[in-house]
Amino acid sequence: MENILNYLQYGEIPNVSNVKESSIQRLLWLSDFLALEDFQSQFIKTRIIPILNSTNSLVFLNESFKKLKTSDQSSDAWYVLFNFSIDLTAKNLAWYYQNRRIEFLQINNKVMEEVIERSLKHNKNYFIDQKEIIEILQHIWKENDVFKLLETQRKILQEKTLSGKMNE
Repeated sequence: MENILNYLQYGEIPNVSNVKESSIQRLLWLSDFLALEDFQSQFIKTRIIPILNSTNSLVFLNESFKKLKTSDQSSDAWYVLFNFSIDLTAKNLAWYYQNRRIEFLQINNKVMEEVIERSLKHNKNYFIDQKEIIEILQHIWKENDVFKLLETQRKILQEKTLSGKMNE
């Protein structure tokens, strides 16, 4: 609350470089509750995005998704945070799946598909074990048979390819 009061009085955006994710989260919640759009925008752009890393991106991915899903009008900063968070989560997909699986699998399924797609694009030049991606897709699609899962994905890709050619 002190950070919000300092902002309201002096226009100061708090430094959060040594602050726990949960405190940053609460500050975002409070500023959202008080409808401090300017604070949120500045706070996200100048404080949160610079400290995003491989271990906190999932927290901010979930926060930004919730905000964008529940609000008709959100500042561009929330979209930027969402995009940066997806990218970092995608680059660290295997780590999240191995170390924070329960939290990771609670991501919205459509968002998870985007994370997987970006992960595949990011790692296309590297040999990586795709086991985690297949397991995640099985979780999303609730399909235990790997071959059925792959067939479903093949059909989706075919439809995307055909619709892309039709739109040209």
